[in-house]
Amino acid sequence: MRLLLALVILSTATARAPSETPSIPGNVATTGDRPSARQAEGRGEGLPDRRDFPLDPSRYLPMPLPDPRARPASPPGESRAVSYDMRTGQEVQWQVPAPTGLDAARVEGWPGRESPREFGEGVPEVRNFTDLELVNDPELFPWRVNVKVFMQFGSSYYVGSGVLVDPYHVLTAGHCVFDHGGTDDWADDITVVPAYENGSQPFGNAGAVSLHSWTGWTQDGSYDHDMGVIDLDRPIGALTGWHGYGYNNSNSFFTGNTFHNPGYPAASPYNGQYMYYWYGDFDLAGTYQLTFFKTAYGGQSGSGAYHLSDDQRTVYAVLSNGWSLWTNDVRITESKFSHIGGFIAEDTPAAYDLIAMETNIAPSSVTAGNALISMDYLVHNYSSASWSGSVPVTVYLSTNNDISPADTPIQDHSFSWSFGPMSSVRVTVSTPPAIPIATPSGSYYVGIILGVSDANAANNESDGQEASYVWVNGGPDLMVQNPGTAPSTIIAGTSTIASCTVRNQGGNSAGASILRYYLSSNTTYDAGDAYLGYDSVGSLPGGGTSSQSETLAIPAGTAGGTWYLLFHADAESQVSELNESNNVTALAVTVQPENIPPDAITDLAATGAAPDLLLSWSAPWDNVGVVGYWVYHHASLHDFGTPLVYLSGASTLSYSVPNACGDPASNHFYDVRARDAAGNVAASSNWVGEFDFSVDP
Repeated sequence: MRLLLALVILSTATARAPSETPSIPGNVATTGDRPSARQAEGRGEGLPDRRDFPLDPSRYLPMPLPDPRARPASPPGESRAVSYDMRTGQEVQWQVPAPTGLDAARVEGWPGRESPREFGEGVPEVRNFTDLELVNDPELFPWRVNVKVFMQFGSSYYVGSGVLVDPYHVLTAGHCVFDHGGTDDWADDITVVPAYENGSQPFGNAGAVSLHSWTGWTQDGSYDHDMGVIDLDRPIGALTGWHGYGYNNSNSFFTGNTFHNPGYPAASPYNGQYMYYWYGDFDLAGTYQLTFFKTAYGGQSGSGAYHLSDDQRTVYAVLSNGWSLWTNDVRITESKFSHIGGFIAEDTPAAYDLIAMETNIAPSSVTAGNALISMDYLVHNYSSASWSGSVPVTVYLSTNNDISPADTPIQDHSFSWSFGPMSSVRVTVSTPPAIPIATPSGSYYVGIILGVSDANAANNESDGQEASYVWVNGGPDLMVQNPGTAPSTIIAGTSTIASCTVRNQGGNSAGASILRYYLSSNTTYDAGDAYLGYDSVGSLPGGGTSSQSETLAIPAGTAGGTWYLLFHADAESQVSELNESNNVTALAVTVQPENIPPDAITDLAATGAAPDLLLSWSAPWDNVGVVGYWVYHHASLHDFGTPLVYLSGASTLSYSVPNACGDPASNHFYDVRARDAAGNVAASSNWVGEFDFSVDP
């Protein structure tokens, strides 16, 4: 037992080093749980889910402050400690430890992640206990170390008080864990809430998995041993800090020093919704109980009385019983001190054990596809071992608060830290993860999993209260995937078959929309791009796709070179999307200029009489289509000719040449040349004209 006690003192003493906040390159910056060995076997299995506790606070009555006059006298000597496993119902007794010969000893506590705050602790020493004073900021240290205790014994529900003396352990009264006069049995359920105030649970809550007391209470019902310890399913003290505990064999230590006692009075005129505090010297000190002449109230049972010395708050007793004129606290004796150390040591692994805790994110509502504004979490080493190294971390998005590898991973990062025994680090993610755009609207949780091989892998996931709730505003988001053309090299004026897949990468359904195709000189759509065609796209569920294809004609006058075929999803803005800037996908295509002229006209004919001459012909073939005709005039058979007129339109197949007949001084000849959409002009047609005042066809 002496070796065990030394280990307890060593592990908690090193835990006093405050959490730091270094800057770590990359994704995270840091600042700072482990279940017992029994948690690896399923700590808390079969016990109530307490994340919404208490569901009905009004049914919890003040635990009556016991009247010690109704109980038997204490049996002589120390009693054995007894432990009760709430899952299995197994009860185990501990031997009474041998005396150490020390008159006093203490285990140090840890104030948590901020400097201690004083409230009444800095005043001059007072002789008598003060009146109860309201604690205005129970979330601050040292007040947050104190807990409101919710108990169930059969069909009876009570509230009491307690104090954290370790991340996993609460010191309280024996009658808060084992009932005498009612069920005469252990509690069926206990939940503790640090810094409770009028329904608020700023650090959440933790449930009991094992209970401890002493046979002097559980068997004999003696108030000399009315003390209990609660083992928790969650190391909530890593978030709040905890007080030390100790013993002192000198009675004058208690009658000559100031002790501080916060708790939750719940009997009239108090209602148990607020923390109150009083302090002073004890008036009487006995072997097992300490007395002060003030009246306590139901609900204060189990509240710790601590002494402040050298910036250390050490609990030496718990409020137990009383009468209208006085109140008794049960004193931590040397053997009880050793037993409490044994309860804690039994739950403390010798190998390092990192616990993922208290994931915090902002905002609490985010649109899918957007990143969180902030994220941080706590990692606690609940063990007697030190450890240094890099910790891989995966962030998950889950539909419930049971974080597992089956959930959606949204970020991987790592941080490095040197953990001492019972120490923590607060990690701030400098680049918070984004919520996947495919996430449908609904309620989710963000949590982490630590990628380390430590003493207990089961607590590497930030499950339950350690996960952070977020509402995701989902929506549709249309985009184009797998664009293609056949052929990919296109002659201006000819067609290609464009194909693609329209995908709704959002989590919510998208209504019907229009896909448009454009030809552009760059990858960005603007109003000057050439419209080529469209397809209708039906409604798509989240993650749904629709295959599209369309025959598109490249304008005949398009210059040769690299162009871009633009696929524009939701081109008419029929769908309200999560991201309106990702609807256009560009595909580079090669356009070759069209350089094949139309066929030469071979049936040009001339008819008419002076003074006009009527030319007529048939439309020739062209690969991109004729768009007009040039009429050429020749002054002689050896003249190359000059353009007389351009006739627009493929269907313009005749022209009347004015004043072309009856000129005795000269002869006149004509030919017609077709022009296509690419600007190519055909060779000369057959010639027709006027010879010696007559028409020669």
